[in-house]
Amino acid sequence: MNWNLVFALALTLSVTGGCADGHSDCHQSKDADRSIRGCTQIIEHGTRESQETKSIAFYSRGNAYADKGEHDRAIADYDKAIALNPKYSVAYNNRALLTVTRARLTAPLLITARRLRLTPPTQPPKTTSSGWA
Repeated sequence: MNWNLVFALALTLSVTGGCADGHSDCHQSKDADRSIRGCTQIIEHGTRESQETKSIAFYSRGNAYADKGEHDRAIADYDKAIALNPKYSVAYNNRALLTVTRARLTAPLLITARRLRLTPPTQPPKTTSSGWA
């Protein structure tokens, strides 16, 4: 066995931190958790990665968080992608879509909460034959 080759390979992997795997994991869309791990690895490499690469990693990680339903984390990553690259139009687009989606989900809950505050729990809400008050 060539121990020099084994040592060189081990040294390379320890210096790069397996960067190539992080890139391929970050940009795949089949497994959100794997994508998050890969993108986080790229983001945490500090000065080893360009701003553009980090911006793409934040965007991709935001997509993975969105796929998992973690909208606040996704929006935070889209914001970071935009901060690194203010011309990153798809990051603006995805952030806007998530904000609208979240607002559509939140508004009915707020309306229901208000209705519950206005109607004492001992009184069932009045309905008509169509089911609407």
